[in-house]
Amino acid sequence: MLDFDGDEGRTPGVASLLLFGHTIDPLGLRAPARVGFSAFRSFVAGTPYSSNGNPSTDAQRFQFFTSHQNIDPETGFISAEPGDQPADYTAWSAVGPFLNVADGGMITCTIGFAVRRGKYVTLQDYRRDYASYQAGRLTLGDLFDKYPALENAFTAQVAYEGVYELPRPGFTDLVPTCHGCETGIKLPKGSTPTVMVESCPDRESVPKQVTDNAYTWFDFDCDPCTGVYDERTQQGYYLRHWNAESPPPNPNLNVAAVYNYSDNPNRIAAGGDNQITLAWDNISETTADPKSREFDFRTYRIWKVAGWQRPVGAAGP
Repeated sequence: MLDFDGDEGRTPGVASLLLFGHTIDPLGLRAPARVGFSAFRSFVAGTPYSSNGNPSTDAQRFQFFTSHQNIDPETGFISAEPGDQPADYTAWSAVGPFLNVADGGMITCTIGFAVRRGKYVTLQDYRRDYASYQAGRLTLGDLFDKYPALENAFTAQVAYEGVYELPRPGFTDLVPTCHGCETGIKLPKGSTPTVMVESCPDRESVPKQVTDNAYTWFDFDCDPCTGVYDERTQQGYYLRHWNAESPPPNPNLNVAAVYNYSDNPNRIAAGGDNQITLAWDNISETTADPKSREFDFRTYRIWKVAGWQRPVGAAGP
């Protein structure tokens, strides 16, 4: 979605709705086998449902959710035609279906809204350029250079995919106990134990008992690259999403006359004329970058705001 450039270029932005992930079931029984939209439509605000417009009743919404409209069933590619007139557009999208959600159970869906620079006239070339990319006449780098919104979406997806790491306290039961085992199943409390079979075409089927006491792990997608497990240490690894570089956190600041940090519980800063004493902890220096795991703190910066007055009636600082 973008501005039609009717304001002499003052709004050079491309808005994107990004679907990063949702609950999946490699068997396709309880949820989709892969991440993707199940239906999509975009229309001028006010368009009736019968003309591919806004669903206004539960029956229409259900019909749309289950329609797979504008979605390629093999690739999940959105095939909707772009709007051909400047107007206020509305978009509907759906994911699912999610079946047999137990009482107290849940599903997850992670979406994002992103904005990058771009112009209407440039976006008109995207369908043609994408076809050239599929035909091998353009590289992915060519598309990224011309369409920053596309590169932004790709970068955000890579960050969401995350990294595998040793489980932190509280997550030790959420890691696989076997190679390639991406799916952990635990029955609701009070359920009778049952047996489920792990079946992949290149090896013998393996029956496993599932209980309500702990997760039993399965390789349902038959992909050795999902579900990371170290045979030598017999340790599974936790998939942490959103692994991206970020600056160190801001320190905890204290401007009180008495401040009691653990290393100096009795330290007191006496008040002074036309002066203040600022105190902060060193959390910025001791927090590693979440992606590189390196301590990349460089310096502190302090700004003085001159000429500022608290707005009338404001209770804040």
